[in-house]
Amino acid sequence: MSDFLGAFGSGGIDGTVESGAVLGWRVIKQFLPRVRFVTVRRPIGEVYESLAKFGLYPTAGELETKDELLDVVETLPGTLRFDYHELSDGEVAKRLFTHCLQLAFDEQWWRSWEQTIVQIDMPARLDRLRENYPRLQALKVELAELLASSPGLGLN
Repeated sequence: MSDFLGAFGSGGIDGTVESGAVLGWRVIKQFLPRVRFVTVRRPIGEVYESLAKFGLYPTAGELETKDELLDVVETLPGTLRFDYHELSDGEVAKRLFTHCLQLAFDEQWWRSWEQTIVQIDMPARLDRLRENYPRLQALKVELAELLASSPGLGLN
């Protein structure tokens, strides 16, 4: 957790897009109280199909648990929610930009990126996830222990 949290502020990271981070939203909120959350929702069936294209098959209930946690995060004041299929809409981009960066929307910047498709190198990403698997599992254990030992952070 300290590696993840330490990457913000003095670590040089201003934001991140992490589907797994929803598991630790309470810890993130406690240690980064000014954090601004945005959820991007996609029907679970579409997520399963997308992951399967890369040979990824979440464990039973994993996506449903994350979906339920996203429901909770969306109740937090100031959290924005978008549907995955809305992300190419200019008005959605404007709301997302201003919410995350706390800056006036840069129309020229948006126009310069509007027709650009940005994707990650998925095979390289999967290789990196495999390399980091032990650390990711340790993070999950650490997070579960932290939530269990801190009543104010617990799931109930």
